[in-house]
Amino acid sequence: INAEYGEPPGRYISKGIFKRYVKRFWLTIFHHLFLVTYIYPKVLFARNDEGDFLVACILFTEFSVPFTELQWMMESTLEPHNLRYIYISMFALATTLVSRVLIVPFLYEAVSDHMNISMLDLITTIAPWWHVLAISYLGYNIHQLGKNVVKVVIYLRIPYERKKKP
Repeated sequence: INAEYGEPPGRYISKGIFKRYVKRFWLTIFHHLFLVTYIYPKVLFARNDEGDFLVACILFTEFSVPFTELQWMMESTLEPHNLRYIYISMFALATTLVSRVLIVPFLYEAVSDHMNISMLDLITTIAPWWHVLAISYLGYNIHQLGKNVVKVVIYLRIPYERKKKP
């Protein structure tokens, strides 16, 4: 039993877990609500029908959020060792890899194709601060992906280690 909230773990996302999530990640929740209610409509309607590809890429980067947040909530139930957790974790890893890590080189390639220049010429053409932003974004997401991989491997090994002990 989850002593903090007096509820059985692993069955559902309880109100206590949800409240703790909101209290701990209120800034993240505000960030996503602000994006959806203000930034995305501004980008969509104030761009004069230009930049559809960029808007789609920005929206695509948020594709991993539901799986990552579900994974956190399931870990908070103190019993993540079930098939649902493994599926959600695999979706979280796959969507983070595709929508947060691989999107950066894809964007560079797409822009170089659009400008009809080589990737090397593109790197020297774009302002250096764009590269700093791209490398920072890529580095952060690779770090998060690595942490997630380690966490999933640890969670998958725990039941195996328990069975192995006499």
